Amino acid sequence: MTLLTDSPEPAATAPAPEAAAPVLVPLAPAGLARHSLLAWAGALAAVVALSASALLWQKLNNIQEQLARQSADSGATASAANAMAKQAQELALDNAAKLAVTEVRLSEVSLQRTQLEELMQSLSRSRDENLVVDIESAVRLAQQQAQ
Repeated sequence: MTLLTDSPEPAATAPAPEAAAPVLVPLAPAGLARHSLLAWAGALAAVVALSASALLWQKLNNIQEQLARQSADSGATASAANAMAKQAQELALDNAAKLAVTEVRLSEVSLQRTQLEELMQSLSRSRDENLVVDIESAVRLAQQQAQ
């Protein structure tokens, strides 16, 4: 509470008895003090709610950024996997073609081996037959000389 005087007169002069009595004026009534306290509590709650909202908003933004990075990483990984799969498929096709060529060459070599074996057998028979013919002619020659 504040003391207020009504007279603007200096203290050296004697004031009138009515003017000399100090008047007490209350600054705030009890209802106004309670209203002020509620206003401060409301303002504090609003500041706390605003701070919490800002923190949640920031956390949500961080989560969105993280999801965006993970999505980009997943997309890059998927692209790399697709490229590797395509490369593997091309390699498999090349290997299949090379295998087919190798199988053809193997069958040709097998055929040539069979033909070579037949030729060697034929040559061996001819040699044997030639040897028999040579022996027979030597025997005839020996018989002719013996006669």
